[in-house]
Amino acid sequence: MKKLILLLLFVPLLSFGQEQNYPYKWPMYNDTNVNLEVEDPSFEINDGPLIMFDSTHKNFFIQSHLIKPLVDLLLNDGYRVSFLDKEFSKSSLSQAKVLVVITALPFDFATENSAADKNTFSENELNELQNWVNNGGSLLAFSEHAPFDQAINPLLRKFDIESSIGTTVDTINYESKYGPGMIKFENKNLNTNHPILNGKYKVERLVSFGGSALLGSKYENILKLDESSFNVKHSTGIGPEGKGNSQGLAGKYGSGKIAAFGDSNGFTAMVFNMNDGTKMYAGMNTEGYDWKNFVLNTFRWLTNYSDNVFAQSTVKISNLEVMTEDLGYMDWEEAKKACKNLGDGWRLPSKDELNLLYKNKEKIGGFANSYYWSSTEYELNSLIWIQDFVNGNQYYDEIEDSNDVRTVRAVRAINVFAQSNKLIIINSEVESGQTLGSILLPIKGVPYSVIYKIIETSIPGVDFNSFDAGQKYQLMLNPQDSTLVS
Repeated sequence: MKKLILLLLFVPLLSFGQEQNYPYKWPMYNDTNVNLEVEDPSFEINDGPLIMFDSTHKNFFIQSHLIKPLVDLLLNDGYRVSFLDKEFSKSSLSQAKVLVVITALPFDFATENSAADKNTFSENELNELQNWVNNGGSLLAFSEHAPFDQAINPLLRKFDIESSIGTTVDTINYESKYGPGMIKFENKNLNTNHPILNGKYKVERLVSFGGSALLGSKYENILKLDESSFNVKHSTGIGPEGKGNSQGLAGKYGSGKIAAFGDSNGFTAMVFNMNDGTKMYAGMNTEGYDWKNFVLNTFRWLTNYSDNVFAQSTVKISNLEVMTEDLGYMDWEEAKKACKNLGDGWRLPSKDELNLLYKNKEKIGGFANSYYWSSTEYELNSLIWIQDFVNGNQYYDEIEDSNDVRTVRAVRAINVFAQSNKLIIINSEVESGQTLGSILLPIKGVPYSVIYKIIETSIPGVDFNSFDAGQKYQLMLNPQDSTLVS
């Protein structure tokens, strides 16, 4: 049997590190042949949201450059990438849409065994990070095998997540080629109802490479561990402590989002030289598993990207359609760009529209106790109207400052009459150059050909599968969703 389940992969590092000066020559390295191309990028190159990597806390994958394949993939998908070399604060995080905290430690990896009695993050940093996520930021955080699990737990606990200590294995669901440390996730162990699993890119099989188990009842368990999984002592002598039911959690925290994983290797593309002369591939280059697709879907979810904006919840207020989630916390130019990237007419609300949102904030939901951008410029250059969603007061702010973002778009009503298998348009407000005819819909089981996306009807409980012939309806339609037919 080829050597090793991944919980033992790092045994050579500890002894190897004692023979040389740091940094050591690691037995793993980036796969230069992995395919990191993105056929249909989410954004134009260098035009997407900013993904910020924590590099302040002795982050091993960043120190060793094992983060490079992930950075390359993100750049190919149109995101912008930066590295944070300062402590977490409102100011240092203000430009980021997503913060990635991966393989953080209070010391250089393999120079010490335990992080139990050391602080990787200051309490002030953790409070600042918690506030940033609560106000709309997105956090991607990784636990790992010991001692990374000890180091990250104080951060995870701020968000009601707990990592086991040691290494997690599974005696039933594992990759037989390498042993119980490589845990397989497929079928019932994947939560296919979550956008990370059922997003743009197909995800059917994943394998983790050791790591830890997570508990977090407030979040969706997207990578489910079976009862056959358990925690064991790591080769450093640390653990086992605790037991989790997940290696992947995702969900909302305040106005922000969190994705937490018990193993970080799937977000890399590493090659290990094995003792028998073969090579082992760990991450996006692991044949037969869908890590690359999973990674792309994860960042699309964290940045609120959607090919079909109706996949996100919206409500109608007056003549506006309003998203029920914030786009994030960013400066004014970034806010306009983030709305534009959604397509289909999404934009910042005007000063008056923003006030309408404030007056209906309970109905809309999801607002932070914070300031929100409008699209309306103040009389002076570089000043923009904002609104305090605590007291409703409106002020102006400089475009370089950061505030929360809620996006809106205009909708219009048309009156229609159900006849046979068509809805006949009676009247509407027609935009210049647009032709309106009739909409084919299923009337009493008759199949439809083309429909507009219906946001709501004027009669509660009526949807486009249950129109009755001879009845009149008013529909709120998305004019970009389809083409009316005559």
